[in-house]
Amino acid sequence: MSNVGLGSKQFSLIHDGKFLEDDKTLAFYKINGGSTLHMVSIPRDKLLISVVMPTEEIVKIEVKVALPVCDIKTITENRVGYSINSMDLFLGKQKLEDSKILYQCDINEESVLKVKSKTIQILIKTIGGSITLDVHRHELVKDVKGMLLHKLNIPVHLQKLVFEGKNLADSRDLASYNIRMHSNIIFDFRSSVSTYIMSYQQHCGFK
Repeated sequence: MSNVGLGSKQFSLIHDGKFLEDDKTLAFYKINGGSTLHMVSIPRDKLLISVVMPTEEIVKIEVKVALPVCDIKTITENRVGYSINSMDLFLGKQKLEDSKILYQCDINEESVLKVKSKTIQILIKTIGGSITLDVHRHELVKDVKGMLLHKLNIPVHLQKLVFEGKNLADSRDLASYNIRMHSNIIFDFRSSVSTYIMSYQQHCGFK
């Protein structure tokens, strides 16, 4: 592999999710014309990665680069003691498909993956109708208000959201209020506008 500047000890070849051993032939692995081999430029087949849970707990696990994403979920579940099979894994903003192999996802040593609950739709009831938002159940209330800022043009700190008679605190996530798919959340328009007017008057020095 002199064309890419790597010695034979600096990379591994992978075919169909399996590492190819140096002393085996291509025929042994049933590799023929048109087959695709993946080159992993690391001298070992394991990586140490971090998985950030929805609770912000960080779990460090050692995994093989030829494992599918669904197996990473299983390994993480065994560490934390609860199921994350219904949730999604993200690398930055990239959602990782369960069937993808790690080396296909640009995951390397010390990569940080984040577990997020699958997207749900919630309805925000306002005096003018309803606003539909696609959110994760572990989204913070303040982040939901950030989405509404772009739609209603009311600053986040002046918004009030109510679910089942409870005011939603900015620092808590939607799951902590048992908010689910198609839950209806009330945008307390009168309180928000009153707070906005009072804030404006104080800023301008009105009494």
